[in-house]
Amino acid sequence: MSGFDISSEHMNFQDLGHWATPGNLFAFDYTTSSRAVGRITITGHGSDHVDLMGLNLSGYGSVDTSAILRVFADGELLFDNLFEMAGKSDLRDVRFEGITGSRIDIELENVLLVGVGMDNIEISVVPAPGALALLGLAGVVGSRRRRG
Repeated sequence: MSGFDISSEHMNFQDLGHWATPGNLFAFDYTTSSRAVGRITITGHGSDHVDLMGLNLSGYGSVDTSAILRVFADGELLFDNLFEMAGKSDLRDVRFEGITGSRIDIELENVLLVGVGMDNIEISVVPAPGALALLGLAGVVGSRRRRG
């Protein structure tokens, strides 16, 4: 069955929206009270692949801030960009093309203590090529049986 697992490190959920957009994730290490590199890992089940299509970024409070967004597919860095944000009303829709792998890692590194939040991560799960081939073969065998 197709699907995926998701895990995170140093990513926190903003629920109230006082300083940031409600519902977003932000990178912060509460054990040391310092900025952090937050990571979300999305792993396809079995040999399924995950296709990352996009996500949203938002600023923090009324503070000018910045963060580096990095995206890896199967350990290879495919996206690395600095985003400068002007407060929580500054929203960015980041779109991706061709970022597919059995494991996708999304890193958000806040450059300042107050930072940038991430929300609305869009993915799709792509069945393994072997699974698609088996479905095609089953269709061919089924049609031959009906003819014979």
